[in-house]
Amino acid sequence: MEELSTILLVDGTRYRLWKPNNERAFSELVKDHLKDIFGPNHIYFDIEPKLRTEAGIGTKPDGILLILNDRPQLYIVEYELSTHPLHEHIVAQMSKFATALENIRTVKKIVDILYNNINKDPFKKAYFEAANIKHIHKFLFDLFEKEIRLVIIIDERNPDLDKAMKIWRSPFKIDIIEFRTFEHENAGIKIHAHLFNTIHMPPAFPTPTWNKFWKELLDRLFEAIPNIPKRPASKDRVQWLKIEKSIRVDYIHFEWWVHRRINGWFEIGLH
Repeated sequence: MEELSTILLVDGTRYRLWKPNNERAFSELVKDHLKDIFGPNHIYFDIEPKLRTEAGIGTKPDGILLILNDRPQLYIVEYELSTHPLHEHIVAQMSKFATALENIRTVKKIVDILYNNINKDPFKKAYFEAANIKHIHKFLFDLFEKEIRLVIIIDERNPDLDKAMKIWRSPFKIDIIEFRTFEHENAGIKIHAHLFNTIHMPPAFPTPTWNKFWKELLDRLFEAIPNIPKRPASKDRVQWLKIEKSIRVDYIHFEWWVHRRINGWFEIGLH
């Protein structure tokens, strides 16, 4: 019997269901679209070996995601492949992590690491400033004391996952995101489309303002290079290439410009 395949047809163009070879490739693909899944006011932390070692956790989730809106929420993020033995992967790992969170010293160590990460990142700090959260460490600690949710992001939902969730008496409320990817039939994965469900979020806080951040950035630049030329804005600039970057804020991007003047110049700018 021939194996059935899933086809996505978009305006006459055929896309085939893409199956990731490993969990890392899948997670990196999903991370590019966390804003689409959770909304713009989220902060994501990869769980590095340092975190689980210092916190004394024998196993780890893949990430911690924080939603900043009028009802802040903390998510433990787990990326999974439908080809994995889901009960062993999810239930075993999350059970150990849940046990670790019952230890107040473990929670404090995790909060300390997240707090230090935020303080070193001006973009993350700006979200807390926009939300008018002054005592970040206490805010994080309180979130761990309240309800924590687990979100499982999987390439294709199957009955094994639902069975595992029914068997496991999870201390967390669980959300499941099915994130399917379709690759162009001829061009392959470099041209692709995604199909996924999202988590409904309450209204977000106002978007952070960046005036202070840009002023500090420019002050540091002029201090490091006092004689840097300060050119007037070009009236005949030509946008040559625009590169969108994942910097957590959708209106910040890198741009390359060619200024067509007699003394023209080439510019790379963060806008």
